[in-house]
Amino acid sequence: MTKLKPERIEKVYWTIGEVAIKLQEPESRVRFWVNDCKITVKIDSYGRNLIKKKEVEKITKMSELLKTEFYTVKGAYWFASIYVELKSKQKRTLSM
Repeated sequence: MTKLKPERIEKVYWTIGEVAIKLQEPESRVRFWVNDCKITVKIDSYGRNLIKKKEVEKITKMSELLKTEFYTVKGAYWFASIYVELKSKQKRTLSM
C-alpha cells in the first residue's frame, strides 16, 4: 500500500497583520501602503482586509525597494508591479 503525501496548500488571501509579520514591519505602515497605493483588498465577514498573494508579492518587493534603494512609496509600487507581472509571465512561458 502506498502512502499519499499531503499536498502543500498555498494561501490565497493574507491579512494585513500576516503581511506585516512576514515583512517585519508595523501593521500601520503596511496599511498605509495598501491605502496609499490603492491596492485592492477583500473585506471578510469579520471586517478584516484580505490581500491576494500577487499583491503580497508586490508589497514584499516594494518593502525591499523602500529599504535598500530608497524609492518613494509610489515609485516602489510602480516598479514592484512591473517586476511581479514580468515574473509571472516568465513562469508561464517556462511551464509551457
